[in-house]
Amino acid sequence: MESAKKILKITRKLREEFNTIEESLKKLSRIKSIIEKKNRTRDEKDELIDHAIKNTQDPVVQQWLRENAESEVFFQLVNLACFIQDKLNEEANKEEEEEEDRKRKKIELVFLAHGEIGNLMIPARCLLPLTSITDVLLYSPWNCLLSTEAAYSIAAGSIEPHHRRFGCTSQTQCPFPPKAHTTLSLPCNWNSMKSTGSHLVPNIMVSPVGEKGDKAFAEFTDLAAHFGAPADNRYLIPYLARNISKVPFFAVMLAISLVLFFSGYKATVHLVACLGRSPKYAIMQEEYLKQQYAYTVDNTGMTVPRETIPSIYAPVFNMFKTVFGDVSPLFNG
Repeated sequence: MESAKKILKITRKLREEFNTIEESLKKLSRIKSIIEKKNRTRDEKDELIDHAIKNTQDPVVQQWLRENAESEVFFQLVNLACFIQDKLNEEANKEEEEEEDRKRKKIELVFLAHGEIGNLMIPARCLLPLTSITDVLLYSPWNCLLSTEAAYSIAAGSIEPHHRRFGCTSQTQCPFPPKAHTTLSLPCNWNSMKSTGSHLVPNIMVSPVGEKGDKAFAEFTDLAAHFGAPADNRYLIPYLARNISKVPFFAVMLAISLVLFFSGYKATVHLVACLGRSPKYAIMQEEYLKQQYAYTVDNTGMTVPRETIPSIYAPVFNMFKTVFGDVSPLFNG
């Protein structure tokens, strides 16, 4: 009799656990269907926002979601992420072997945008909201601009830390001597947000480099098709948006991570954007940022020698030239 009661108790508990799992799966299935919809109702948008808030632990991200729940910004970012996923699936479908398909679930996304940093500090983990984003890599020091050559090298995956060169980008008289742009302490690695973890970093704001249909940009570029082995599973995504202006980079990462989570992709994201401070008079925690990674004086730009770029694919290079201009930093010796 006692054994029967124990079995009944265990059975009830298992049934409750099963029902909980079933409800969770139903909820996830519904969220997935809302994400994939082109036209969402107000209730569906609220449900998606609520799901995003519950699945991110950082108050900064949660506050942004609440403040933007009534606008279309987050949902347009989700649509952008769905576009990325569709393109990834198209590329994966070209591969028939299962092993290749599994490989393609681990991808490198190169995100091209106009960028800047402000004096609001946020935990680096805000940029890795879900497990579908394995890391976010930044390449230039804080408060530093990028040249076309450096940006192109990041996209191609050919840049190495020892390739970095710095100089003054000002086309008028600069208040800093040439040496100030080149004398900085640089770590022998890139700025990994995964490694930085709970430590604070400046809030990165990104803005579009163009609109969909803009002839200067390809909407999605399979870099492996142009650069070969170093760029396997590496994809270039120019930030194209019709109605979105400046947004926090963590919001873009949240939208992309939500969509990739349901498709099984895991992405390392490489940000190709200038990280100059804005506005110019913003008071930054310079000493802290020098310790966190590196920080440059105003008007400093990062480039790489042309000989370190193995090959140049003109359409992609010209795309970068449109964003970063055709003037490389000047050097003093």
